[in-house]
Amino acid sequence: MSAIKAVGARRVYNMALDEFFAWYDAEPRGGFTKATASAWRVSLEERKLGSSSIIVRMSAIRKLAVEAMDNGLFAPELAAGIQHVKVEAATTARVPIYDLQSIVTFASTPRLYRAGPMPGKAARSIHGRAPGDSDQGRRCDPGVQAFRDSLR
Repeated sequence: MSAIKAVGARRVYNMALDEFFAWYDAEPRGGFTKATASAWRVSLEERKLGSSSIIVRMSAIRKLAVEAMDNGLFAPELAAGIQHVKVEAATTARVPIYDLQSIVTFASTPRLYRAGPMPGKAARSIHGRAPGDSDQGRRCDPGVQAFRDSLR
């Protein structure tokens, strides 16, 4: 896995490979083939992992097959077979029509707290001023001013 430059990605791939090898060694298997990769995918699905977790783990297996092929340890046909093991993409849940009204209501409700920096118009609508504006010449209710100061 030396081809992976990002430290975080390498750590995740190593974790996925360690997990795969532990699973592989737990029972006698017929070798590292497409059938083995498919069985690994099925075992991940049986554990009720999310689709993104399965995709990451299967990507590590595919990368292992390609690296082994590039180093002459694996036949190109076997690597190609492992590359073609299908992984279901994340499915989006359809929202029932009766829930659409609650979603519209939630989306139209103003949010008084935002985690990150807000663009000028959003800040102006909530705070009454844009970022960088001075407070000079503006008077407001002391309760509103205390609320604004608590948001800063």
